[in-house]
Order: sequence, then structure tokens, then C-alpha cells
Amino acid sequence: MNSKPKTAQRFEENRFFLKDHIRQQIDFSRTDQRQQIPAPPLQKPCPPEVPRILLPKGAESLIRLGGMPVGEAIRSRESVRDYTDDLLTLEELSALLWATQGVREVLSPDSIAEWRLLRGLPDS
Repeated sequence: MNSKPKTAQRFEENRFFLKDHIRQQIDFSRTDQRQQIPAPPLQKPCPPEVPRILLPKGAESLIRLGGMPVGEAIRSRESVRDYTDDLLTLEELSALLWATQGVREVLSPDSIAEWRLLRGLPDS
């Protein structure tokens, strides 16, 4: 019988993803980027029959709504699973969408294999 807790066992089984030698096991020459397959568009086109809702600028909304310094936010962070039925305002929705996927800057939109972007969060 295995004496390791299940999470520790799963970590050990998948630890190879954290090791540098993964490049010896996976053929990265076959990636879409390496094969110069064009990247998908930054966003899907909106069908003309679908009504559009104009949102406030996400980055500006985040600044207006996020009045707490980062250090204080980290220090006071806690998980709360207590939800209300209150709807998000369009400004709150805009800030949330921008914070999770917003493009801060397009560096080179004409690249063959990919767009060169700066986002507010890491992407793969």
C-alpha cells in the first residue's frame, strides 16, 4: 500500500513537467508557431445579428474600482464563498474581463506566426 497522500503522489507522477529535460521528450519543432501557422485572431468576430453592448474601457475601470494598494490586497486576501444575487455593473464586468484577458499593448500585429502582445496576465 502506498503511504504517500494522494496529492503528493499526483505531484510526483506529474513532476516531469517541471523538469528541464521535458524538451528531450517532446518534439517542439511540430508546434503551430514553429511551423509558422498563423495565430488565430485576437478576438472572434461578432455576428452582425448579435446586439453589441458597449463596455467602459476595462483598464480605466479597473483603476477606478480597485482603490486598494497591491500589498494591502495581498495581505488581506481571503477566500469567501458567500455570494449575493446582485448583478455586476457594466463597469465591474469590463474591469473583470480586462483583468483576466485584456491586451495592454499590441507590439507587432503583422508577425507571420503570432501577434506580439502584452497582457495584464501571463499566457501560454
